[in-house]
This record gives sequence, C-alpha cells and structure tokens, in this order.
Amino acid sequence: MRYFKTLTSAVSVLAIGHISGGEGHRLHSSTIISRADKLLPSYDYVIIGGGTAGLTVADRLTEDGKTTVLVVEYGPLATSSAISTIKGGFSGMSSGYLFDIMSVPQTNLKGRTTAVMAGKVVGGSSAVNVMMTVRGTAEDYDRWGSFFGANSDWSWNGLLPYFKKALNFVPPDTAVTQSAKMTYNTSFWGTTSGVYAGWPSFQYPGTSVMMDAWKGMPGVEFPGDSGTGRPGVYWYPTFMDPKKVERSYARTGHYDNLNRANYHLVASSRVTKILFNGTTATGVAFIPAASKDLTNTTTITANKEVILAAGGIHSPHLLQLNGIGPKAVLAAAKIPSFVDLPGVRQSLTTGH
Repeated sequence: MRYFKTLTSAVSVLAIGHISGGEGHRLHSSTIISRADKLLPSYDYVIIGGGTAGLTVADRLTEDGKTTVLVVEYGPLATSSAISTIKGGFSGMSSGYLFDIMSVPQTNLKGRTTAVMAGKVVGGSSAVNVMMTVRGTAEDYDRWGSFFGANSDWSWNGLLPYFKKALNFVPPDTAVTQSAKMTYNTSFWGTTSGVYAGWPSFQYPGTSVMMDAWKGMPGVEFPGDSGTGRPGVYWYPTFMDPKKVERSYARTGHYDNLNRANYHLVASSRVTKILFNGTTATGVAFIPAASKDLTNTTTITANKEVILAAGGIHSPHLLQLNGIGPKAVLAAAKIPSFVDLPGVRQSLTTGH
C-alpha cells in the first residue's frame, strides 16, 4: 500500500492514484440510486460506510460542489419517523437497524457473552444510540495524542475545535434552566453544524435532587459543562433537533436536504471487495446487502481515495477479508495475506 492512515477509530484511508474507467451494474431496488445509469463510472472518493464518520466526511468533501463522492452503506435508508421515535441502546436491539452480533465468551464476565451494538442503517450508530452527548476527558485525549508526539493534533486542544464544529449547541429554555438549576458553558460548543445538541423542555424534578445530593458529598467535582473535558457531575445535552424535538444524527446533519448533485449514496449494499492496482486501492465492488450472489456485482472506481468508514467492527473486518491484517490471523481463517498489518484488530474475520 502506498500508505495506510487511521483518522479515527472508525475511519481509515487507503491512498489511491487517479484511475478512470469502470462501470455500474444493476443495483438493488431499495437503494437510493436504483438505476445503473444514474451512477458515475468513477468518483473522486468512494466511502465505505454511511454512518457518523462516513456521512460527515462525505459532507465535507462535497461542499465545493465539484468533488464527486459515492457512499456505500450496508443498511437501509429508513424513514425519518422510524428513526426519530426508535428506542436507543439495549431497547433498540430489536429495531432491525442494528447488526445481530454477539461477543465471544468474556473472561471477566465469567464466560458470558454480550451484545455488540453497531448501527445498520444510513446514519450508523448515531441513528440508534441513546442520544447522550458526552465527551471523553481531556486527560484521555492527551494520553492518546502522546502516542503521536508531544504536539500531536490528537490531543484535547487539537481535537476541541473539531468537537465544536461537529455539533450545533442549543442552550436549554430559560425557564427550564432556572427551575432545574442547569449549568452550561457555550464556549465549548459550536453553532454551525447540522447535528444539534440540546435539551427537551421537560426535566424530571428528581434529577435536580440528585444533583443537590452529589453536592453534599466530599471530593465530587462539578465542571459546569459536559464539554469541558473534566470528569465530574454535570448536565449534558442530547442529540436532538430543538424545533422538531426529534433525534438529530449523522443523516439529518450530513445528508438530508443537502441536494448536491456530486454527492451520491447507495443504501442496502454490501461491499465485498476493495479493488487494488498493485498495492494501491482503486475502487470497490458491492452487491445488494441481502444477496448471496457474488456475481451480481457493481464495480465503482475511485479517482483519488477509497475511504473505509465502516465502524470499529466492520472496518477491520473488511480489511481482513481483503487480506489486510495480522498474517497469522489471516492464515488461521484461510485468507491469503495481501498486506501483513498487525495493527488491524483480530477475531473479526467471520460474521457479517
């Protein structure tokens, strides 16, 4: 490979050269682009995965109106009403919008298995999570950044501008703020994103009582805002559109209502292969998600990059299926090794 770079835990990039050609074949009828002649034979960028990372990157890349992007998502394009009313977390496990994945027996759980939740819908896990808008601590991000050097942009200070850009913060209603004695600090939030963070107009009175109880305990800190990067007790917003009072997530913020001719999205489609010219990624092949017919393949060429944004589970899974990962792990799964890359996670060569 020319290079392999991890952007976040859910986004990876395979660098490619400028390759033209390729053709689109018949697509599954439930995809957004249902006719092959509506697909371009090649795109500047092909993004595997239409979740939080994939849709955010696609939005940014297509802002100029010229850069062409195709997003290929395994899950369906669900109606907005289905997502806005869906229960998140463990309550959403039967929603039909999550992969049915169980862990291997866990040593620290006395051999028990547990559900591994990952969104299977346009919008990814942001469409089915519990909508809690909570950041990690600055200490954790600084520790992460230290792996890449003293002045790494992966530190808290390096990432904070992007945290602010990612969300549009809407302060709670004044009456709610006063009655619940809520605190917040807008300096840790942005106002330009299409993904909103806010509060419903009703807060359970018992929550304020709990906050007062914490204040009576020694050693407990109260940062004043969930976005400060400090641990403690604080009020945090939810991923909610304050006007519609509905879930605000990757699809509503980075796909709906953009109306960009250079931004295409194909849903209900499973990428089966990353195409290479030598060790350089040049495109993808995909089939209808429900199909087992590997011959009914659509092949699309990428002119600049193939971006792998299929999440922390399926990104390494797809890499390993394409022979990229720890050589010993691939050999155990009888997958020919293409690139011996120990950093790719293990135990992900089976399943979806």
